[in-house]
Amino acid sequence: LKRNAQAIYQDLVDQLGFTASYESVKRFVRALRHIDPKQFDRLEFAPGEEAQVDYGEGALTRDPKSGRYRRPRLFVMTLRYSRRSFRRVVWKSSQQIWAQLHEGAFRYFGGAVGYVVLDNLKEGVVTPDLYEPELNRLYGAVLAHYGVVADPARVRDPNRKGTVENAIQHTQGTALAGRRFESLEAQNSFLEHWETNWASKRIHGSMRRQVEAMFQEEKPHLRPLPATGFRYFSELVRTVYDDTTVRVDHSDYAARPAPIGSQVVVRLYET
Repeated sequence: LKRNAQAIYQDLVDQLGFTASYESVKRFVRALRHIDPKQFDRLEFAPGEEAQVDYGEGALTRDPKSGRYRRPRLFVMTLRYSRRSFRRVVWKSSQQIWAQLHEGAFRYFGGAVGYVVLDNLKEGVVTPDLYEPELNRLYGAVLAHYGVVADPARVRDPNRKGTVENAIQHTQGTALAGRRFESLEAQNSFLEHWETNWASKRIHGSMRRQVEAMFQEEKPHLRPLPATGFRYFSELVRTVYDDTTVRVDHSDYAARPAPIGSQVVVRLYET
């Protein structure tokens, strides 16, 4: 009947003259309560198929502006097949930093994966949707440059990216617990050392194999890196003048075939 222990206790007192305490009823009900565990299917992934990404918190680090210790953001990308991870701490995130961290991870691994599973962070996903999520345009362009597809996890479905969440917890609980760093560079250097000398040498619990050995199997299956890195840009909206041009930084650029008076999106590169 889905009645809680408090309701059962009250009925016992009113209807049967129950004289024992409420705590005794709670103990009895607790012994009867049975919750079926949720079933999760273990998924198998091919080498180079998937990576998972997420943010956590890094170790206390001295802020160069305030001189105080605070926690930076910890970015982790974990290859789903081998569990090899790329880790970097940053003070703040943005659309470009999020994309640059992905690019840094691909360069670190020596190749890219088929698709990357991410949370619905605003840096990567503008509009969450199960079938047609809208990606940040800069992030989408970086992934396209490396031939990678984004696969945002469903909202409130953390188990879809449990591999990277476990990697973050492992990093926080083993590598960074109780440590302080004087700079982001020092923490990043330590994280790379720890991954190479400790994390990648461990025997993975469920696979019963060394992470580094599995990574060496996976590496030939990663997508080749493009010859050049991605050219980052910002986007502006400009109105097309009656001479069919748009103005950006005191210079005019042809906008044909965009109609006069329409608004167009302009990508502004560093050069």
